[in-house]
Amino acid sequence: MPAKRIVVRGLVQGVGFRPQVARLARGLKLKGYVKNVAGGAAEIYVIGEDEKISKFINLLKKLPPPIRVEDLQAEDAEEMSFDDFIILKSDKSSYKHSQIPPDLGICEDCLREMLNPFSRRYMYPLISCAKCGPRFSMIRSLPYDRENTSMAEFPFCAECEREYRDPWDPRYHVQGFACAKCGPKVRLLDSEGRTVLVRDPIKEAAKLLDEGFIIAVKGMGGYHLAAKATEDEVVAELRRRKGRPRKPFALMALNSEVANRIVVVDDEELFNSPEAPIVLFRKREDGPLSELVAPGHALVGVMRAYTGLHYLLLNYTADKFSIMTSANPSGKPTCITKECALGMADYVLEHDREIVHRVDDSVVRRSAGERLFLRRSRGYAPAWLEADEELLSGASVGAELQNAGGISFSNKVVLTQYIGDTDEYDNLRFMEEELRWLLKQYSVTPEFVAADLHPRYSSKLLALSLAEEFGAELVEVQHHHAHAASVMAEARLEEAAAIVVDGTGYGLDGNSWGGEVLRVNREDFERVAHLEYFPLPGGDRAVKYPARALMGLLYAAGEDLEKWKGKLARALPGGEGEFEVARKVLGRSVLTSSLGRTLDAFAALLGVAYERSYEGEPAMLLEAASLGGKPLTKLDLIDGNVIKVTELLRWAVEALDSGKKLRDVAFTIQYNLGYNMALKAAELGLPVVVSGGAAVNEPFLLGVKEVVKPLLPHKVPPGDGGIALGQLIIASRKLK
Repeated sequence: MPAKRIVVRGLVQGVGFRPQVARLARGLKLKGYVKNVAGGAAEIYVIGEDEKISKFINLLKKLPPPIRVEDLQAEDAEEMSFDDFIILKSDKSSYKHSQIPPDLGICEDCLREMLNPFSRRYMYPLISCAKCGPRFSMIRSLPYDRENTSMAEFPFCAECEREYRDPWDPRYHVQGFACAKCGPKVRLLDSEGRTVLVRDPIKEAAKLLDEGFIIAVKGMGGYHLAAKATEDEVVAELRRRKGRPRKPFALMALNSEVANRIVVVDDEELFNSPEAPIVLFRKREDGPLSELVAPGHALVGVMRAYTGLHYLLLNYTADKFSIMTSANPSGKPTCITKECALGMADYVLEHDREIVHRVDDSVVRRSAGERLFLRRSRGYAPAWLEADEELLSGASVGAELQNAGGISFSNKVVLTQYIGDTDEYDNLRFMEEELRWLLKQYSVTPEFVAADLHPRYSSKLLALSLAEEFGAELVEVQHHHAHAASVMAEARLEEAAAIVVDGTGYGLDGNSWGGEVLRVNREDFERVAHLEYFPLPGGDRAVKYPARALMGLLYAAGEDLEKWKGKLARALPGGEGEFEVARKVLGRSVLTSSLGRTLDAFAALLGVAYERSYEGEPAMLLEAASLGGKPLTKLDLIDGNVIKVTELLRWAVEALDSGKKLRDVAFTIQYNLGYNMALKAAELGLPVVVSGGAAVNEPFLLGVKEVVKPLLPHKVPPGDGGIALGQLIIASRKLK
């Protein structure tokens, strides 16, 4: 009788893969086994008729999400005797390097079951199954078994035990499920932490939400703050409590139909995916949202109700959507305890399952036809990435802002969830905790610790500490080299031309880089071209107030600043006095080639932003101002290895003076920066990769695509949340 041994790699552990395989095999009357093996893979032995085995293999490749089959190898095997198709216990070797499954949003099956009056899980808000529910956020240690999670405090009732042991039940061998009888319970607390005695805490919370109260809601990996998104007064109060004057808030909608009332949902597949990220969609101009939700922005982030608790809460509200932002003071880690959340909310809707790992919501946007991460976290982290080479065992601490770290072993890279800005001490501690946990779970003793080249990053202190503790080598990696290498690792390239654009990165010449064209391999790089340098008077203050960046650009262009004094003084908080102080230091200020600072300067020129209250704000508002615009011209800005931003400035001033539409001028500025950088990259005759935090800018990307077909990162963010991948690749290669 024909027999095959099949090894499947991808996301196949902790997502109900083995029970689904068993059901497929039994349905085809095949015999054999399936088990988890080392490297996060599954091994299948199957015996039966050739035709049925072929059909079985084809069905394996088509298993639905969250299962992800990335590689399947089948080979002939010797015939063995089996009476049935069985699930074997995992090999002990599989525990050392098994993939840690990410948290997954509620599936359609569980949603139907929760809303079915005849189901025993009717209206149970913490419902889950093999295809959905918390994973990483509740795991204390590997292997991923119930006793090693925060569900250990909730033993199965008799009915759940039966489901767990029934091979034909969809919850067979699922670790994290429960029911109303044996699982976590939900309660409502007031602002003093006292239980509000009501028949239905979720329905009461929805009523309070409709009345304008701010409710903290305990999710999978942290608490959200829910607030009515249609009332200016409520949104303004939420901004006051969070200390967040203008940064956009994310929304949660009951489903895509509700979301379509407030935004144009043009990617339902992503919106409804098991990962359920926040997705940036275009806001409907005639929609009901308060302008304070995302002031000045054309795009609004919306996610689906990804737990039963969120779904029931929104279903009881009048709007069926609300603000759903992380419950933390701005810049601090997300709250995972009610004590933390109580400080910002009027009421707390919580359950009693412990959150072991805080995991922020992931954020994805489409730009120039590309799906790009702004934040890789819930739903994706800490699923590993496979490299095309053996890596040394190592750790990396990323950069500094919007940061994530990572570890490497074998041919695997495991990035942490989104950490945040590690110049904030609490976030730096959070980074350290997660890195140490990953090192322990994967039994990794790092041979190196990789860090950014910048001498003053707080993350460098963590890298030094870890390197000393483990006797590991500290490897410093230039910021933009790491950005490029992260895309090259994903695209499996040894050499590339790289366009790397962001707000800042420590340059080899001591200046602030951020608009770079590089020739890159996995060990080294050569700077081929860059955006024209201009001074930033006042350094960090020029980052906060873009009119200072504009002053620097005008100075570099040889403009008479006296003619600009009135406009610039009005855009500076210190008026004419600040203008004069800034003018005096222009000749001895730090120089920048950063695309981020260049866009800041143009945002001030066009009058769309005069103050930065969060990372990237002026550049984002400039992109928003270009919505509906078109490129008015293609400019030749190349002068040797410099892209002359001052020439672009002169064109923009003339275009504005001649009455050109602001949106077209804004679009043309961003488009031409991408277009000219791509012209320089194309000269190298290599595949072109694009990375860096500013790489998500759509007009810029469209300019790049006018010249080349660029490769962008799709598994990690192009910004600093993906830089740890590049650091690990470069450091490992250098030491090898």
